[in-house]
Amino acid sequence: MNIEEVILEATKIVTPSPEEKVKVMNVANDILKLLTSELLKRNYRNFDVTIQGSVAKDTWLPGDRDIDIFIVLSRDYFNMIKDGSIINDLIGIAVENNINWNIKYAQHPYIQFLIDDFEIDVVPCIRINLVRNH
Repeated sequence: MNIEEVILEATKIVTPSPEEKVKVMNVANDILKLLTSELLKRNYRNFDVTIQGSVAKDTWLPGDRDIDIFIVLSRDYFNMIKDGSIINDLIGIAVENNINWNIKYAQHPYIQFLIDDFEIDVVPCIRINLVRNH
């Protein structure tokens, strides 16, 4: 086996099939729409719901069912992250939509939705604008 054949074989092993890519993106986009709609119903404003991590960068591996979704909030929501009330809202969204969930922890709590064979980490965070002095 020459080097080109090895590279071709390795690429096949680490590249998700087109069908798997469609499935992952469909689940991710469904959750984006759900979270956006439900947060708006709860009077959240000035936020973005974005796909992050390996799915966003298209560097995930076949069979990897982890999706990272960030809820990027303005600084006005800092205390809601700090006191956990946004987590309560995310739990409410999960319960109302019959989504299994877990609470996870990093710098602050976040929630993990469990849908079919997907683990979807939903991470609230604060938008920070960097100002650079020249």
